[in-house]
Amino acid sequence: LRRCLERDDSFLDKNITSVMTKNPKNIQSGKLVQEALNVMSSYKIDELIVVDNSNRPIGYIDIQDLVNPNFSTTFKA
Repeated sequence: LRRCLERDDSFLDKNITSVMTKNPKNIQSGKLVQEALNVMSSYKIDELIVVDNSNRPIGYIDIQDLVNPNFSTTFKA
């Protein structure tokens, strides 16, 4: 949202396909949290799509989820 506003303050009037991320980064379920943090850090992103073995999205993980002390150490499908 912030990046879209910085580029074009009228983006709210545009079609969603013009502002969405077409090929978002993802991580397989069952991977370690450290791997997700590495991807997020490498690409300077705050969210990752979690996919199953067929690369179908099954959820997403937000950096805020990772700072929660009750969060599990692996992603589960």
